[in-house]
Amino acid sequence: MNRSFIFIILTLLILPGCQSNPTPQQTVAPEPTPYVTGEFNQESLYDLLLAEIAGQRRLFPVALENYSVQAQKTQDPGVAERATRIAQYVRDSDTIISSARLWREISPENPEPYQIEANMLLHKGQYEAALPLIEKALEYDALRTLALIRGQSEKIDTQVGSDYISMLEAYKKNHAPRSDLELTLALLYRTSNQTEQALAAFNRALLINPENPEALIQKAELLRLEQDLTGALALIQSAFEQQPENRQLHILYTQLLFQTNHTEDATKQAKSLLVHNIQDQQLTYYLALLLLENEQLNGAQRAFEHLLTLEESDSSPHFYLGHIAQAKKEHELAIEHYIAVKDGPNVLQALTRAIALLKNADDKARVQQILSDARASLPMQATQIFTIEAEWLNLHDYSDEAFTLIEDALSITPNDTTLLYTRAMMIESTDFPQAEKDLRQVLALEPDNATVQNALGYTLLLHTDRFNEAHQLIQSALNTEPEDPAILDSMGWVLHKMGRSHEALPYLEKAHGLYSDPEVSSHLIQVYWATGHEEKAKSLLEAAHKDNPDNPFLDEAMQAINTQ
Repeated sequence: MNRSFIFIILTLLILPGCQSNPTPQQTVAPEPTPYVTGEFNQESLYDLLLAEIAGQRRLFPVALENYSVQAQKTQDPGVAERATRIAQYVRDSDTIISSARLWREISPENPEPYQIEANMLLHKGQYEAALPLIEKALEYDALRTLALIRGQSEKIDTQVGSDYISMLEAYKKNHAPRSDLELTLALLYRTSNQTEQALAAFNRALLINPENPEALIQKAELLRLEQDLTGALALIQSAFEQQPENRQLHILYTQLLFQTNHTEDATKQAKSLLVHNIQDQQLTYYLALLLLENEQLNGAQRAFEHLLTLEESDSSPHFYLGHIAQAKKEHELAIEHYIAVKDGPNVLQALTRAIALLKNADDKARVQQILSDARASLPMQATQIFTIEAEWLNLHDYSDEAFTLIEDALSITPNDTTLLYTRAMMIESTDFPQAEKDLRQVLALEPDNATVQNALGYTLLLHTDRFNEAHQLIQSALNTEPEDPAILDSMGWVLHKMGRSHEALPYLEKAHGLYSDPEVSSHLIQVYWATGHEEKAKSLLEAAHKDNPDNPFLDEAMQAINTQ
C-alpha cells in the first residue's frame, strides 16, 4: 500500500467530518455496510487508517491485527501484502505464513508471496509443505530460494529430499544452466547418500562457474568424507592458488594440509592466517587449537598469548597455555597458567591439573592455599573444589584431614549430593553402614542418579549378601546408562555373584571392550573360568599382568582361579 492510497483513505475519512453535525432528531443507526471483494467500505478505510497511524507510532501489533483482519475481509492484494510486510518486520512467523498464503490466493500469478511462504516453511522445517510453493518461489527469486534450500539440505529426510531433487531436475530442464542450482542438487544428493550423483552435480556446478567457492568447499568436504584426502587437498590447493584472498578456502587448505601430514606447510599457512586476521578472536582461537591438536606447541602458544591481549577478561586461554607448559615440562609455569583460569568450562579441570603437578605430600600447604583462593573467587563451585581438595589429601595419605574437610563442608550444606557421595566413597571400606546411609540420602534427593545407583549396588556386593537388592539398583542404573562400562561391569559381577555366570559374560565382555582396567579384567577372568573358558581366562590374566604387575584385582583373579 503506497502513500497515495493512504492519502485517499485520509481524504475519504476527513470529508464527512467537514459536514455540519446532525441534530439529535437526524441521528439514525447506520446500516452495516457489506464487504465487496476489491472495494473498501467506510469500516475498512477506518481500520486501515488506524493501522497506518499505529504503525507510524510503532504500535505494530495493532497495525498487524487491523491489516490481517481487513486482508481477510476485503480480499485486497495490497492489504494482504501490507499485512505480510508488517508480520515480516515484527518477525511473527505464523502470521507471515498466513498472510502470504492469503496474498497468493488473492494473486495466484504473483510469485513473491509463494517465495515468502516457502521460505518461512523451510525455516520452520516444514519441508514437505514448502515443496509445492518452491517452483513459483524460484521464478521470483531463484538465488535466495536455492540458498535457503541449501541451508536446510542436511535436515531434509531422504524421501522428501528425493522429491526436491525431482522438482529441481525438472526446473533445470526449462532454465539456463546455473551453478547454484547444481550446487543445491549436489547437497541434496549427498544428504540422500547418492555420492556419485552428488560429485557429478558438484562437477557441473564448477564447470559452469569454476570459481564458485561454496561448490569447491562442499565438494572437498564430500571427498574428505569419502576418505579421499589427497583429492580434496588437490582441489582446494588449486582453488586457493586462484583465490588467495578467500579465507574459507585458506582455512580448509590449512586443515587438509594437517590431515595429510604436510605439517610444515600447514603450520606456515596457519601462521599466515593468524597474521592476516590478527584481530579476529574466533579465528585465532580456532587456529590456536588446530596448532595445539597437531602438536605445534610454539605456534599454539603464541596464538593463545595473543588471545589474552585481544580479550583481557577472557581467562580461558590460560588453560591451554598451562597444557603447553606442562607438555614442555615447565611445571611451575603450567601451575601459574592453570590457576589463572577464572571462568569457563575448564576452570575445575585447570585446578585439578594444577594440584596434580604438586605431587609431594609436603606440598599440602600450597595445594590448600590454591584451592582456598579458588573457593573464594568461585563460590558457586565451592562444593566441587572441596571434593578436589579431599581427593588430593586422600591420595597423599592425609585421609583424616580429607574426611574432616568433607565433614566441615557438609555441616554447611548437609544435603549437597556431591559431598555426600564423596564421603561415602571415602569411608565405604571402613564404615559401610554410614556410606550406605549417605548414598541413600543422595538417592532420596536424586532418585534417577545412575552413578549413585551403581555405586550403592556395587558396594552392597562388596559388603553384604543382599544380591537381589544390588541387582535391582544396578539394573535401574543400566536402564539409564546402557553403554556405561562401570555399570556394565557391575551388572556382570552381580549376575556372577547370583550364580548366573553365563548371563554375566556378555556384560563383562562389553565392559572390558569399552574400558579394560584391571578390576574389569579381574571380573572377566573369573567369569571366563567359571563358565569353562579356561584358556581365555589364562590368556587375559597373562596379558593384564604384563600391563599391570602386582595389581591387587589381578592377584584376586589369580587366587580365585587357583582355588577352583
